[in-house]
Amino acid sequence: MARQFLAVVLAVTLLNLLCGFVCSFTPTTVSRARPSRSQPRSAYVGPRTAQNSNRFPSRAHSYPNQAPSSLLHLNRCPHTSSSFALAAITVDGPPTTLGNSFDIHKFGDEYSLWLDSFNGTSSSVLCHTSPNGLSFSPNPSSVDESASLSPNADDWWYFDTHSVSVGSVLPASTGDGKECLLMYYTGKDGSGRQRVGTAVTQNGVDWGRIEGPEPNGNLFSGEENSNPTVVRSGERSYMFFQREEKICLATMDAGKFEFSIVNSDVLGINNIKTVTVTGSSSTPWIMYFEKEGSIFEARGKTQSVTGEWEVSANPVKLPEEGKVGCPRIVETEEGDRLYYILEKGGVKTIEVAKKVDGEWVEIKLPTI
Repeated sequence: MARQFLAVVLAVTLLNLLCGFVCSFTPTTVSRARPSRSQPRSAYVGPRTAQNSNRFPSRAHSYPNQAPSSLLHLNRCPHTSSSFALAAITVDGPPTTLGNSFDIHKFGDEYSLWLDSFNGTSSSVLCHTSPNGLSFSPNPSSVDESASLSPNADDWWYFDTHSVSVGSVLPASTGDGKECLLMYYTGKDGSGRQRVGTAVTQNGVDWGRIEGPEPNGNLFSGEENSNPTVVRSGERSYMFFQREEKICLATMDAGKFEFSIVNSDVLGINNIKTVTVTGSSSTPWIMYFEKEGSIFEARGKTQSVTGEWEVSANPVKLPEEGKVGCPRIVETEEGDRLYYILEKGGVKTIEVAKKVDGEWVEIKLPTI
């Protein structure tokens, strides 16, 4: 009996040692299971990755109207020593093919530019800064050569697994008062379907996707949605976006996350793509939009963003001839600048113009 007991003890001991030896060489895996839809989104925090960061609580943001100038110093961007020219502006960075969209803002004394980098099949978002809005460079403190925001390679069910394209980038703050940036962007899945989503960064490098209310993490249900542009007036945010080649309008109150669509056809015009809107509650609202290779202007009939618009009959006359689109307005001390994409001879470039005596004229880099 004693011998049998001793044999059992010895067998159990050897089995435990063997299990420990095997487990020490077993690689650890992180579950990427899709979060339950019954689980609160703010409670789900996915594993941190170099490009996608973690998911931030979706309802932990407030939205100030003014941009602190210190935000620009957070925007560390990818770079290499090579450079490429984009017509009226120059950009230092990796050789790339310009995609269909970009966004540009002036915070304090610096400009920040986010642009789509197209690799032939999909696009990622790159970021650069500039002291004059004409010559752009990556932030010299950056050592990361990856894109600021890339297609989502981790979450197979997400709406942006194939491509991402910048829409609007705006300053914001977290629930505890920390500065951050929000990016509203277009994501495309493997089937080519486009939908709108949101990303946030608190350090200017790691963008975290904010999971939207829809099952695939996007903001709106139903049809395809793309090309979001967001402006703020008072305590409310207004998003203009494209759906079935019409411009829709959605609103969101301060401290909230989900937008509500209030107008599914703002201008009553088809074949519209990207839009930019500038103005305030005390000045007239002006909209520039892309339609069939031209840029048109519309002016608000009231001082409300949700009011009616009067559309110009003729396209905006620009210095360069060719197919133009993706208008972006930047307010400066010398007046407004109009940045836009020019496609000519199969090549896309970013141009910039300013108004002189009521006409848009090209701005060129100063000669030394």
